[in-house]
Amino acid sequence: MLAAALVAGAIVGWHARRPPPSALAPAPAATQPPASVAVREAALVLRHQGEKQAEVTADRVEVSADARFAHFRGIPRATIYRDGAPVLHLRAREIVLDRRTQDFTVRGDIEILSAQGDRMLAPEARWSAARRTLTFPRGVEVKIGRHRLRAARLVVDLALEALQLEGDVDVTFTLDDSLPEPGGPP
Repeated sequence: MLAAALVAGAIVGWHARRPPPSALAPAPAATQPPASVAVREAALVLRHQGEKQAEVTADRVEVSADARFAHFRGIPRATIYRDGAPVLHLRAREIVLDRRTQDFTVRGDIEILSAQGDRMLAPEARWSAARRTLTFPRGVEVKIGRHRLRAARLVVDLALEALQLEGDVDVTFTLDDSLPEPGGPP
């Protein structure tokens, strides 16, 4: 009973200290952009039907006021899973996700490593969910084992299971010593 009286007294006292509504500061102008949500040092796990699809660690995550865009900044590690096992690890400066279309753009010193140790480097990548394409519009370098590929642009079409390389394409295959000698038996 005493506690209830103290709480009621505190509420009445706090309301009595507030200035009348006319003395309150005016509401901010409607031209100011609404605030967005931001979180520092975040780890996000994405699941589909209970199965882990991706795990992203970021120095900062910002969500736009309309909740359409999520900006992940400073990504020291992101992991992509398939059938519960990690298949790709990614590092980048920024990922911008359009939550309405599920498209995203990755920017800044992108490094992608496969579970087998293959490596891809690029300054930018763009995923189109509708077209199921991943485009590297500003160049890419891929190292698969001892083989290397470079191009000014790469489009990975998941629907067609095809790669399209454009501009200054350079492919280097490193062969091992087990190949037959020219003119010798196969």
